[in-house]
Formats: sequence, C-alpha cells, structure tokens
Amino acid sequence: MNKIILKSIQTSGKRVEINYKVEGKIRKFFREETFWMEFQENMEDVPEGILIIPFLGDVLPLVWVTDSKLVIDKIDKTFYESIQNIKKGYENMYPEMKFLGELEVKNVVDYSYEPQKKSCQFFSGGIDSTATLISRMEEKPDLITMWGADISIDNIKGWSVFQKFIKSCGERHDLKNIFIKSNYRKIYSTHKLNKIYEEVAKANWWLGFQHGLALICIGVVYAYKHKIETIYIPASWDYLTPNDKRCSSSPSIDEAVKFCGRGNVIHEGVKYSREDKVDLIVDYAKKTKEKLKLRVCWEGDEGNNCNYCHKCLKAIVTFILAGADPNDYGFNIEKKDLKERIVNSKIVPTPGWEILKNKYNLDKKKWENDPDMKWLGTLDIEGQRERNLKRRKNFFIKMYRKIEKKFKNYM
Repeated sequence: MNKIILKSIQTSGKRVEINYKVEGKIRKFFREETFWMEFQENMEDVPEGILIIPFLGDVLPLVWVTDSKLVIDKIDKTFYESIQNIKKGYENMYPEMKFLGELEVKNVVDYSYEPQKKSCQFFSGGIDSTATLISRMEEKPDLITMWGADISIDNIKGWSVFQKFIKSCGERHDLKNIFIKSNYRKIYSTHKLNKIYEEVAKANWWLGFQHGLALICIGVVYAYKHKIETIYIPASWDYLTPNDKRCSSSPSIDEAVKFCGRGNVIHEGVKYSREDKVDLIVDYAKKTKEKLKLRVCWEGDEGNNCNYCHKCLKAIVTFILAGADPNDYGFNIEKKDLKERIVNSKIVPTPGWEILKNKYNLDKKKWENDPDMKWLGTLDIEGQRERNLKRRKNFFIKMYRKIEKKFKNYM
C-alpha cells in the first residue's frame, strides 16, 4: 500500500524540519524525505499540531489522487475538520478524477486562539498582490513572501535583488515584511507527476494541484504564531475566469481552509479582472503620487522583470491601455518595440489577449494617432497561438531526435 509516515518534527531556532518515510509506488514521485521551513524568528514554541499543517498542504492532494495513506501524530482540530471541504474543492475542479486516500491522526488538538491582529497577506509585488494590498491597506497586513516558490531556493542572487525590492514595498507603507524559505516545491519530482497528470487532468502538478494549498498552509504557521485572524491570498481567479480553469489556488479550495478556531482564508480580488486591478493600481498611484514598482516576471533569474516573457508583455500592454507608462511601474521598454516582441516572437498568447484587443478596439479613436499600438487591433491571437505551439512542439521533437541519435552512438 502507498504510505507516507511521519517520522519526526524537529525545531531548532528558526528552522523546522519534518522527516517522513514514503512507501509503495508513490515513492517514485518524491525527491526528498525531509520537508523544511526557515522563518525569521524562533519557532520552538509552535506546537507540532500546527507545524505539520504545511506538510499536509503539500502532500494531501497526492495522497488523494493516488489513494494513499498519510500517518501523522497531531493536528489542529479546526484545520482537520476543514479537510473534507478542501477535498471537495478539488473534486469539483476535477470531476473526472477520484479523490480517495486516508489521513490517520493519533491526536486532534484544539489550538483555538483569540485573534490579536486582523490580517496578513501573501505578497510577491505583482499585479494581484499589489491590488490586494491597496484594497486592504487600512488593515496594515503583514506581508509574507516565500523563497522557494517563483524564485528557487538555489537562486541566491535573484532572491537578494527580489528581497530588496519587496522590503522597499513594506518600508514605504510602514508594513512588516515576513520572509519564509522552504523546499516545499522541491520535495517532488514534478516531471514524473506532470507526465501523468497533464494527460489525466489537463493541468501541471504545481499549478493544478500543489501551489495554492501549500502556500496557504505555510501561512497558517505564521498566523498561529502571531494570533492573526485572516490570511489573504491574492486572487488568480476573477469573474471572467472560465469555469473549466484548473488552478489549485481558487476560491473553492483556498477559502475552505480554516484553522485555530476563527482563522480563515480569503481569496482576495475575485470581483476584479486583471484589467480592473491595473486600473486600481494606476488610480492609487495618481492619487497618492506614489511610485509603484511591480514585479510580475517568472522568467527573470535576477529578480527583475525581463520585459520579454508573456507575463511581462501582457502586463506592459495592460498598463498602456490603462493610460499609464509601464516604465513607471517597474518595466523597461520602448513602445515601438512591442510589436516585434509580441507579434514577431515565439510567445503563445493566452485568451486574455482577446480582452486587451477588444479594449483597444472599443477605444480605437484614442489610439489612431499612435502607430506603435496599431498592431493590437488586428492581432491574430489564435493564429499566433497555433503557429508558436507548433513551432515549440517541432523544436522539442528535433531536440529529442538529436539526443536519441547521440545516445545511440554510445551504445
């Protein structure tokens, strides 16, 4: 039988290590048998029934889809009782899949507390998290930023640049920055998981099953330590999101997480589209005269926006359509270069580009004297998507054949 068995939880100052043993066929999916977190403060007074929660957030989806058994010692009563609703969120997202498995707990403990602070939020400095901060500024939320999510724990240089940027955001608003480092993204062989679940569920493991719940559950430990009532996770979903979108950070999963009596999670910003969020950011910057620098990039290894990837370019165009200069918001580009980087590039446009194209065409008169933006009104989104997906596929086929040929030469 597939089993994940807790061996020990060891806390030494700021570092927490959760050691476990994996048995059965699921062993092939694991790269490590120690899950660790490093905080900015001593964590030795946090009970094991709370410290185990991030590990559960990381492995429960795998336990469910592989019909495995997870054995632990203690767990918070409120979180334990919320697990079935979390599971239901996954079942609704993936109706073609079975979510089975078993969680065996020796002791369920009530760790309820009276909240002493209203909120904290996850903050990456991107559009979603900046819009969340603006919406909740009056609450003075603590800003939690993870090292090990978008920026690898091995990328010390990139993290240093990024951390400096995030600190400046907190200092500017007199908010507390919280940095947590963890290998939570590295415990799996995601290549092996993707090979199965990209076919079965039409979603990669990290985005489709792991990242949202895993992130929130690390936040629960910080919330317990500081007796915080609400964790805000900036919405990647909004009212324009297609019903068939598969992303593990969704309102039905995130908001099912409850902890320590009154502890709760809000998937913040669902009522705003991405374009609405940019409008909110631009309006805020105009009113406050504040220079807001954003970081939206997944591709830049050095902690900055690369200004070439799909995410950067889409954000840049969104700011231009909102009547703003993207260079005032952390980007570095000349408008005349956009067509070359988008139309004549290898990027694969997502359906969101249709919204930007429509917004341009609805206000076409505003742009008729701007030759650098005319390409957007006639952008062949579907055609470019098909061409570049085919180009990408052919590239990988050629690479595979070259590798295969080289390998045969050594046989």
